[in-house]
Order: sequence, then C-alpha cells, then structure tokens
Amino acid sequence: MMLAPSPILATDLPPPRLFRWEEDYRSLAARAAAGDPIARLKHLELADGISLSFGAQARATYERRGLPFAPRRHADDALLTRLLLHGDLRLGEHARVFLELGSHGVAGKRKPLAPSDENQLDLQQAFADVRGPLGTGTVTVRLGRQELGFDAQRFVTVRNGPNVRQAFDGLRADWTAPSTRLTAFAVQPVENRDRRGFDDQGDADIRFIGLRAEATRVANTALGAALYGYRYDRDGARFGGVRADETRDVLGARVTWADGGLDADLEAVLQGGRFAGREVRAWAIGSTAGWRLTALPWNPRLGLQFDAASGDDNPRDGRLATFNPLFPRGGYFTDAGYTGFANLIHLKPNLTLTPYTNTRVHLGAGWLWRQTAQDAVYAQPLAPVAGTAGNSGGLRIGSYGQVRVETTLARGTDLVFEAVHLMAGPALTASGGRDATYVKAEVSFRF
Repeated sequence: MMLAPSPILATDLPPPRLFRWEEDYRSLAARAAAGDPIARLKHLELADGISLSFGAQARATYERRGLPFAPRRHADDALLTRLLLHGDLRLGEHARVFLELGSHGVAGKRKPLAPSDENQLDLQQAFADVRGPLGTGTVTVRLGRQELGFDAQRFVTVRNGPNVRQAFDGLRADWTAPSTRLTAFAVQPVENRDRRGFDDQGDADIRFIGLRAEATRVANTALGAALYGYRYDRDGARFGGVRADETRDVLGARVTWADGGLDADLEAVLQGGRFAGREVRAWAIGSTAGWRLTALPWNPRLGLQFDAASGDDNPRDGRLATFNPLFPRGGYFTDAGYTGFANLIHLKPNLTLTPYTNTRVHLGAGWLWRQTAQDAVYAQPLAPVAGTAGNSGGLRIGSYGQVRVETTLARGTDLVFEAVHLMAGPALTASGGRDATYVKAEVSFRF
C-alpha cells in the first residue's frame, strides 16, 4: 500500500502584521484539510464558513538605559518580556470575534516603573465586528477593546516599541474601497492598572473621537493623502504646574510619495481648544524623505527627518501653545525615547543599508532644540523635565548618534539591536542633565 505524501508544512505564510487582526488565513483551508499542522492552527474549520485562527508573540528585550534627567547617575538595566496569545473567530463573511490576552513582565528595573513597562495577565484586545457591502466599498463596524494606529503613527499609535502596547475601548467604523478609506471612532485609552489580573479598563478621564479620510493613490499617481479631525478631552490634565480640564480640537493632513527610489512623508497638525481658561493654539510638523540608490551595493537609502512642535513662550498671555502629541509612538525618534514630541525641533540625517535581504542597518545623527526656551524640555510622552522651563540653557537640547540593526531569521522571528548616545546640550545641563547612553537587544517570535 502506498502512503500519501506528507503535506508541506505551512512555513511559507505571509509575514505577521503589526495589527494581528489584519491577517486572514482562510486561503489555507485546503492545506489544513490535508493535515498540515501549521495550517490547521492558522485555519481551523469549525463548521461551514466558520473558522478559528490562533496566533502568538513572545518577545524579550534587554535594555540598559542611561538617565539624562534623573538625579541619580547610574543606568537602569532591565529585562522586559511580552507574551501575547490571540484567537480570531470568523463567522462567515460578515462577522468575527477577536480575543487577545497579554502578559508583560519586567525584571531589574528600578521603581517607579512606567505604565508601559509591566502588566499582569489581562485583555489586550477583545472586540467583535460586522461587515457588509455599502456602495462601491465595504463597511466594518467594530466594538470593544482594540488597537489603533494611523499614518506614520506619530500621534495615534499602537506603541509597539515599549513593552505594553496601547489599546483603546470603544467603537470604530470604516468604509473601505480601492485606494480609499473613511474612518470614524469614539474611544477611551486603556488604563494599565496592574494591581491584579484582568483589572485594566478604559481611562474615564480621557475621551477621544475622530473622523479620517485616506487615499493611498490620488488620481492614480504615487501620491497618497490623509485628512483628519480629532476631539481630545482630558479631565485633570497638567501644564506648567496647573491642573485643569483640557480640550483639544485637532486638524491634521498628511501627504506621501513613493516612486522611482524617492519617498517622502509630511504630516502637519494644528490644535485649538481650552485649558484652565486659556486658549489652546499649538502646531506640529513631522516629515521624512529618502532616496534609495538601488544601483549601489547594499541598496543604500539616504534619508532626512525633520520634526517640529510648538512650545509655550509666555505662560501669562492667556494662551497654551505647548503641543500635545496625544498617543505618541515612544520610538519615533529612537527607541531610547529621551525626548517627546512637544516644544521641539529635530533634524536627523540618516543612512539605511541592506547588506542582506533579511538584514537592515540604520545609522543616524540627530540634533535637538527647544522651539522656545520659555517652555520645558519634554520627555516621553509629555513629561516636562524638572527645572528646564525658562532656564538659562537656551534652545539647544543636545545631539545624538544612533545605530540600529534589524534581522529576520525566519518568518516571524526577528532580532533587533540598537544603541543611542545622547550628548546633552545647555538646555539640559543648566538644570542638571547629562550625557546618556541607551542599549537595547531584542528577540521576538510571532506565529
């Protein structure tokens, strides 16, 4: 009797996505039915049209973080661990339930810990959505705990670099068509309480709603565009030693271009609103541009990054001009996260090399200034560094060098090494700041 050949293991799956709910493995139905064990985990047929997909992430990160702002001079050594496990239940073509559990640990780091460092076993995501055709596109309505991230994730982000990712509780609706997406949402950020398991909940002090329109290709060109408006309300916000309710009305636009080795990304944001009887008037710009020289060895990309965000130059003029980055990506400048996206001017020329198809090397040098010396230097996410507001140090915060190496060993298995050295400028040293070095080594497995 001849034995049937063993099915090929499903090791050629597409790479995992940043948002795991974007993955769809229903194309593996035939391979799962043939007995491929990996395919069966990614597509388990429960009944006609009903399937269940499993996925996971295990990540370990070693960090040695110099402390340029803290009174003590020694560095923090820490081992951070992240374990995520999710199930995606598809109920035909029009409904699904997504559940993800998360456990996040930290060892060696001195207290106080940041909210993004540690969290006991809890719901990372838990939502249900329904979808159906509407006009020339598809509408999806999602309710529950979910991750959000838009554009280059400068101001609304999943915060993947830090240990605990950012999630939101609430409602989101999308209408998608070829090259177009319309999005509306009303959410609250999840507050990491970490007193016991399954105690996280939406932060009742913050309400965040928004409308967005995106086009990935404008008039069938390489130009992409997005326009959005947000309302951000926070009870008991603090600026300049004053604690009061904060309202921000946010209007933003983004344009992108990628064609013929050239790429560019420009985002501009205006903020109005009220805080403690003061009128909010703030702004920010985030931009990157690059030119990839594909004819040269290692496909070098010459890049330039420029960012700026307003600060408050007069706390007694009835206006608040400090930009609020909302829900920023902690590793937008570097994974060291030494500076936040407020009262800042940032310039970073950089070079990216690809010596192997699975390896990328990023080299950068950055310069940092305050937009106004009357406002503070801000650390992530919007924490004023003590003693820096209005000090005698002028505008220059400092400069830094960065080396980052990323390698993919196999599907979903990644290694990252990053080193950053911050050279403190007079805006920091005038208030006791100092040079600092950050080193990170990380291994991650996603299935």
